Formats: sequence, C-alpha cells, structure tokens
Amino acid sequence: MRTSPTKPQNCAGFTLVEMLVVMTIIALASALVVFTLPPASDTALRDSGERLAAQIQVAADRAVLSGNATGMQISSSAYRMLRRTLTGWQSDPFFEAAQVDLADTASIELTIEGERIPLPADLSGNLDTVPDLFFTATGDHPMFALTLIGDSARFVITPGDGSGGGFHLREGR
Repeated sequence: MRTSPTKPQNCAGFTLVEMLVVMTIIALASALVVFTLPPASDTALRDSGERLAAQIQVAADRAVLSGNATGMQISSSAYRMLRRTLTGWQSDPFFEAAQVDLADTASIELTIEGERIPLPADLSGNLDTVPDLFFTATGDHPMFALTLIGDSARFVITPGDGSGGGFHLREGR
C-alpha cells in the first residue's frame, strides 16, 4: 500500500534573520546602559568620600560631647582618627579601623584656610605629633577642604556654612 506524500506541517518559529535583529537590538540597548553608568572606581571613590565625611562628623561631635579634642592624621593615601588624652594623641578606638588605607582607590589632598598642606606618603610615624586636622571641644575647627582624587573623579569634603552644619561631600574639579 502506497501512501501519498504528506505535506510538511507549517512550523511556527523565527528565522535566522529575525533572531539576529533581536540580538542586535538587545546588544545596542545593553551598550547604552553600560555607557551611562558611572565607572565602578568613581562609585567606590564616592563611597569612600561619604564614609570619610561621616567619620569626620562623628569625630567633631565626639570632641564636643566628650570635652576632648579629636583629630585626623592624614597621608597622601591613608588617614586615621585620633583623640586627645592626658598623655597625648592616641588612635581613637571608637572607629572600626585604626587606619584607613585608600591607596587602591584614591590619593588625598588637604587644604586648610586656603593653603595646601604637604602630606607624608604614609602614616608610619608615631602618634605624638599634632594631627593634620583637628576638632576642639568647643566645636571649632579650621576651614578645610579634604580632596579624594581618583582616576577619573575628584570628591571634596568641606565643612558646612554654619547654618546647616555638618560636613559636605561634593564632586570637585
């Protein structure tokens, strides 16, 4: 018994050209998203700046609340928070890390009262020296700009204008 040839069933599907067009559209959309996001290094630098601004605020508040001056030793790639005791300046145990190293993320510049302060390459010195930046028990501190410099961005921490208080992080030039 002979069977008649059957017609091929109409299979629904996509052609190769249709698939390539869709993949091209997805690739273009992905590229647009990637190029509009800030580089990861800029995000890490901003995070470091926000963390440092918050630590400076806490150090200034602790000086007022405890009645003892607090300060920061700063190098071109690291910083540590200090507190004044009867025996001199000591690393402040309140802060998680005794020293924060930013060498992988940023370099640091310090300007006080409009004058750029030369910073050492590291913090290997002892704690007997006066901090580079300090906060008194009365809430006084110098006008300063602490700049974090990354590969493609700069962020500057400055004291508030007095009315809003606090310390502010802004993108700098």
